[in-house]
Amino acid sequence: MLSRFARQLGLASVANRSDFAVIPVEGFNPQKVKDFALGMEMTLGAKLLKVAIFDRDYRSDGEVAVITKDLEQFCWFAVVHDRKELENFLLNFQAINRAISKRLAERNPQQNSVQPVIDSKSLLMQLSNGMKNQVQARLVSSRQKFERSAHSSLDQVTVSEDAMNEFDAKWDNFEHRMRLVPGKELFANLNDHVQKACKISLSPFIVIDSFSRSELSDFLANIPNSNGRTAVD
Repeated sequence: MLSRFARQLGLASVANRSDFAVIPVEGFNPQKVKDFALGMEMTLGAKLLKVAIFDRDYRSDGEVAVITKDLEQFCWFAVVHDRKELENFLLNFQAINRAISKRLAERNPQQNSVQPVIDSKSLLMQLSNGMKNQVQARLVSSRQKFERSAHSSLDQVTVSEDAMNEFDAKWDNFEHRMRLVPGKELFANLNDHVQKACKISLSPFIVIDSFSRSELSDFLANIPNSNGRTAVD
């Protein structure tokens, strides 16, 4: 998906993966990136430009800051993006509405203009309502675990209360909720609904191709190209 988004931004070398190798690390494992890169450099006898991109999952701002600082010690570019997982970047209702219109137009080419028959923004909110307790519980648990590992002087009640207050402030906002929820699961549930209601299916690629330039996130726009430039340089 990052390659497809990069193509939308005109980052050809990122989209084509022509100047670098992509190496999955199988989960959130910064140490594995460090160890693998060190082994490659010893084998090649040369320094490598290392770029590390991780999902945020349910990590707090404090934990993300600590992880990013550690990654930046040995990476040319390192980021923990601001969504639960990459699929959360698909959860833009404008792009989804355009994608639905495209798929309906492909099915009915005689019609000059095909409007979506569903309100994808309302549908995404509706489909994600049932995820509330799960997301909140994971955020609280992750915050507690981090504070314990950081030897924080805060007691667990205070940590939990802070995490829940932060969650409450974000949950009713569409943009913030779409960053917190399990994106892969929600996109699959959305696609199931669209298939039943419209007799069409959505792929991640058709949704990505339906984004306007202004709707792409700052994180995506700042992915570095092989020459060190980004889409916003």
